[in-house]
Amino acid sequence: MATLNIRNVPDEVVKALKTRAALKGDSLNSEVVRTLTEAAQRRSVDEILASIDEIQARLPERPPWEQFMEELRRERDERAEHLWRVATRPRDE
Repeated sequence: MATLNIRNVPDEVVKALKTRAALKGDSLNSEVVRTLTEAAQRRSVDEILASIDEIQARLPERPPWEQFMEELRRERDERAEHLWRVATRPRDE
């Protein structure tokens, strides 16, 4: 594993990370690694647009608007349900 030295981190960012770590009973280092890992796993807008272009290139024609909106709503609802489960899960005491 690599070691990173991060400079010029705003005080409010350090405070927020320390607070999150304390709430989880974890170290600042663990919280920073977790936060960086989550950020690295998220796709950028450019990556998402590129994958849309790739998918569109393979489609014989664009899907109907209604089908597109139905899929969009389904994915949004799945994300919202996941966030709700995470936000309302029992806390470890």
